[in-house]
This record gives sequence, structure tokens and C-alpha cells, in this order.
Amino acid sequence: MHRAQRLIARLLRHPDDRSTGKIVNHLINEFWSGYPATALRPLLHSDDVNIQQAALFILGELGHKARSLRDELPHFLAHPMPYAKVKAIEAALVATVGDPEDGPIVASALALLDDPNESVRQRAVWLLLAATEPQLRSALNFLDAVAGGSPHGSALQWLLSGPNADEMILRLRAPSRLERLYALAAARRIADFDPEPLRQAHTASDEELRSCAELADQVCEALAAIRRRECRSTPKA
Repeated sequence: MHRAQRLIARLLRHPDDRSTGKIVNHLINEFWSGYPATALRPLLHSDDVNIQQAALFILGELGHKARSLRDELPHFLAHPMPYAKVKAIEAALVATVGDPEDGPIVASALALLDDPNESVRQRAVWLLLAATEPQLRSALNFLDAVAGGSPHGSALQWLLSGPNADEMILRLRAPSRLERLYALAAARRIADFDPEPLRQAHTASDEELRSCAELADQVCEALAAIRRRECRSTPKA
């Protein structure tokens, strides 16, 4: 029996084991070492809350390897437990690439911008800020097909139309909370060459928008770090 199988079996047998944290870390290492991420399914489907939370934590740590578990995400994005939604949003960001099949997942994650739980809303904002154009476009195509007139569909259409800085600043002051958040996402996308809209968000009267602007800064820094690593790893001619 593979070590990952033994770890999974142990977790299923002893969900309250003191060493659960170590088992989870060992499993993450096994998955990153090449063991199929689909082996996580029995833990995700467990009726034990402790096991399910451990599995969701692992799911959020799998990066692009979570793509093989993409079909599990709709269930957890609609889960009554906020922790499940947060981890599913994190997985949705890295497990989708913008294929047509990704549209419902990204759209469901964006819908959580309106969730009653603050932690869930914050994670959904992070996804909105960090998602790639293909990911957002897949959500828009899905919403256009099944939910004509959706507020998120209209906001995505505006975001992906390439609004200019003045339009962004105007929307950052809009009465609609959703319009302000999508304007912030637009501001994040042009911050490298025109930081003014993002600066405006930092000084907005809306406290939530100011807080989300700090998230946008973090996304900018994270993406810049990824670009630097890619440059360093690119062989010189």
C-alpha cells in the first residue's frame, strides 16, 4: 500500500487523532510528489466534519493539482459551512483555467461576493482581483447562457471591455457595491502602468472598498513575485 493510502486510511479511522495536522502535511507532500489528487475524494465525502475540514485544507494547498478535483467544487461553493466555501474559492482560483467547463465554477465563486459571511466575501474578492481574463470570460459566457441580466454578468462585461481609468474612478464612487468591487478589479489590472484608480480606492469613503484595495495591493505583489520567478527560471539565449 502506498504511503498516501495509509495516511488516508489512518485519517478515516481516527479523525480526532492528535497527529492529524502532521498527517495532513504529509498528505500534501505526497500529492505534490505525484500521488493522484483524486485520492482525496473519500476524505472530501466523509460525514465527519473534522475529516472534511482537513480534506478542504489540503484541497486549498494543491495549486494546479486541484484541477483533477474540479468537479467537487460546486458542492463546496454552495456548502453551508463558511470554511468550506473559503477553501473552495481558493481551489477554484488555481483549478480553473478558463475552459467552458470552468465557467459555472468561477461564476459560483464570484456570486459569493454577496455571501453573508465576511471571510467568504473577502476570499471571493481575492478571486475577483486575481483571476485571469480567460477565467473571468468563462464565467461571463456561462452567465450569458443561463442567467441573462445577471448583475455579475453585466459587471463582468464592463470589466472585460477594457474601461479606461476615468471610467474606473467613476465606478469606484458608484452607489452599487458590486460596481465598486468590479471597478477595483479593473483598477488592479492597470495598476502597473496607471496606479491612479487604485490610489483612489485607497482613499474612498467606503471602508470595505479601502480594505479591498489593500487586498488588491497584495495581489499585485503576489503576481509581480510570480513574474520575477518566471524571469529567473527562463533560460538565457
